[in-house]
Amino acid sequence: MWVDWIRRSYDGGLRVMVALAVNNKTLAEMTAGPGDFATDDKSSADRQITELKAFVRRHADFMAIALSSADLERIVRANKLAVIPGVEIDNIGNFNRVSPLTDAEISAEISRLFNEGVRYIFPIHLLDNPFGGTATYQD
Repeated sequence: MWVDWIRRSYDGGLRVMVALAVNNKTLAEMTAGPGDFATDDKSSADRQITELKAFVRRHADFMAIALSSADLERIVRANKLAVIPGVEIDNIGNFNRVSPLTDAEISAEISRLFNEGVRYIFPIHLLDNPFGGTATYQD
């Protein structure tokens, strides 16, 4: 995200934004170079969420993280942009590496993401995963 574009949208009236950490391991591996960060979905999303929170803190004059509906209402009433952190990745928790996957592991990962401030989860991105299929390569 480029802050000037967000500021322009804010100036135009935007008051709520969902900001998604997005990753596709295959594309990340194709473009990664020496010294780049990990390309797996969990590491990438965690880094993006950390950077999103830091980004919002640097621009606290007009935006804040909303972790609840009460936060969202308070932020908007203060005439600021409420930013809702979320994830849209191929394999939440790198569950493509876990077999068999248990309900306890899923609950633990959702709780971990929640504790990191994630309030929006899009469980399927580009690839099929334990939560469902994308039909990307089907008519």
